[in-house]
Amino acid sequence: MSIPHIHKDGLTLTMDTETIGLDMVDNPPHYNNNSSIECIDAMEAMTRGSDISGHAAYCWQSAFKYLWRWPYKEKALQDLYKCRWYIDRLISILEKDSKYNDN
Repeated sequence: MSIPHIHKDGLTLTMDTETIGLDMVDNPPHYNNNSSIECIDAMEAMTRGSDISGHAAYCWQSAFKYLWRWPYKEKALQDLYKCRWYIDRLISILEKDSKYNDN
């Protein structure tokens, strides 16, 4: 599998993941770095049995994903900002739901 990289000067370079020994689709290193548990498996387990809407679950899982992988990414703060964005979105959703609203 090849992954295209577009640089600011307009050139497109291609990285062959088989050549470098990485499978960026099925097993990206930043999803299970130093762990036997993959992020996607943890995300599935955390929502089992929850009574939460589809979009709220998506925001919850997305925040979790960014929180899970930030230490292993080149732009760690960017992933933490994305995590916070999804948490803020989840809070906004839950504030509108009387089940979660204390007022």
